[in-house]
Amino acid sequence: STGDCKSSKMAEALEHEALPDMDPEIARQAAAHATEYGVMMAAPGTTQGESGWYFDVDGSRSQWHVEGTEWDPVWTIVQQFKEDTTEDGAVTWVKVDLGAAVVEPTEAESKFTECDLDGDGLLTAKELEVAVSWVFSVFFPLRELTDEERTSEAMRLLRGLDKNEDAQVDFAEFESWYMLKQQQLLTLQSKRKNKQVAEDLSGPETVSMEALNKHNE
Repeated sequence: STGDCKSSKMAEALEHEALPDMDPEIARQAAAHATEYGVMMAAPGTTQGESGWYFDVDGSRSQWHVEGTEWDPVWTIVQQFKEDTTEDGAVTWVKVDLGAAVVEPTEAESKFTECDLDGDGLLTAKELEVAVSWVFSVFFPLRELTDEERTSEAMRLLRGLDKNEDAQVDFAEFESWYMLKQQQLLTLQSKRKNKQVAEDLSGPETVSMEALNKHNE
């Protein structure tokens, strides 16, 4: 789901930890949570946003190696396991061959594809409006953006992500931002569980990404 996902060869060089024991029901609940909010969820013993084990939206359990900075994380998937059932009904976890020809898209790749309306592999300001709508829908579901606000936010997002200043955002530029939003969302959800403030769902008074970041501190 991620940062700058590296090649399977690099993943092979990283330490492969043994799959931690986990109550299947807890795993299913965690996967359901990840699916509902569209973000990977750290497994018990792993700090969100750091290296360790995560539940993904497809119900799989994956070990990730995270490096880089808090604001520009680099995520490398080390290994992945998917749930299976034996003939006698017992739940087991099967290791996925990450080097296989057919690889399911990560969450970041899926979101990028959703935004890439013309399929050219680059996001324009207009296409980034899809990303802006997603951010506000998951962070502040009671907030309804006007068309003008959505357009303004998309332009602001383009300026923030377009490192080579070509007026377009490629996947590498988009991916780190997406992973950061995932981490911020989980932090915000945790805060809301503790204070359940209805007005928090409407967001800050302004709709800039800068205000969102400050709001989530």
